[in-house]
Amino acid sequence: QLKIIVQSKEKFQYKLMVIFLLVLCTLLPAPASTVQRLSFDHASTSQKVVALTFDADMTPRMLGELKSGKVASWYNENVIAALRQQHVPANLFLTGLWIEPYTAATKELSDDPLFELGNHSYSHGGFRSPCYGLAAIRESNEASEVQRTDDLLKKYATSYKKYFRFPGLCFDAEDVKRVETQGYLVVGGDVYGGDGFEKSPT
Repeated sequence: QLKIIVQSKEKFQYKLMVIFLLVLCTLLPAPASTVQRLSFDHASTSQKVVALTFDADMTPRMLGELKSGKVASWYNENVIAALRQQHVPANLFLTGLWIEPYTAATKELSDDPLFELGNHSYSHGGFRSPCYGLAAIRESNEASEVQRTDDLLKKYATSYKKYFRFPGLCFDAEDVKRVETQGYLVVGGDVYGGDGFEKSPT
């Protein structure tokens, strides 16, 4: 009988412990999700809409091809014309190296209420590496990559948004923190065109 009493006491203590843990769990805040969204990718809406974004990339190699005449232009005016014809708004993320040869276009685009301009770094290097063959940006140069383009936007754009998109969308949480300290919101994307990697226009 003593054995039965001991077992009953142990069961009672076990039940008390379970009840205590259940009560404790209800009082404690829920743990943060292990999956943290690092960038703004899409808005919460019930409307059937999409937000179009375009990146005006320019690397040092691309700039060299422009200056040498190998490439006639890195400004796709046909895309802008189509957006205007259809009255379609879009966000345009410009690199500093793109703004410098296209200062007039930068101002023109910023004057158009259809478009919002954002920051796409200065030289379009990867903030994380490897990144689709992009040159790696040193951590010590990341702030400069953002600031140099910010300065150019202030100089040549009538208005712009403090939105930043990482080249190649290659970044981590620490990169996001550094950009946010410069007053920028990091914008990503959830549907990728992939046209930058296509060799044929069709």
